Amino acid sequence: MKNEQPSSEEQPEGIEKTACIDALFVTPSGETLLLMCALEEWGVKGERLPNLQAKFNTYLAFILDGQFTRQYPDRAGKPIRILLRCNFTPPQSEQKFLEYARTQLLEPAGIHFQVQVKPIHVLGTLSSSEAKLKR
Repeated sequence: MKNEQPSSEEQPEGIEKTACIDALFVTPSGETLLLMCALEEWGVKGERLPNLQAKFNTYLAFILDGQFTRQYPDRAGKPIRILLRCNFTPPQSEQKFLEYARTQLLEPAGIHFQVQVKPIHVLGTLSSSEAKLKR
């Protein structure tokens, strides 16, 4: 399996698009990394919490229902990590859900989880052939 990144036509969807996996990579250490992006501000009073929960359900179903290993059989049994990359710090209601998801859903299934608050600047991605420097 090669690193798969969204093409310039397929930007990371973020938690607004609950039925898709934003990006999937294999790290240099051999871990499978499923990237979930939160590009927009979180809003107030948990208004984006339902989208976050639905997005988590999509990722869990992809991994636990076997679609992941059917699609990538060479990755079966290898470490998996979900990385939620946010432009903004999640508010308290979302943080409570993320802690619940980590301790009650992901860790028991052997899935690592990490939240990273770091600006995501999506300018478009290039395929490996487009990224080669022309001499």
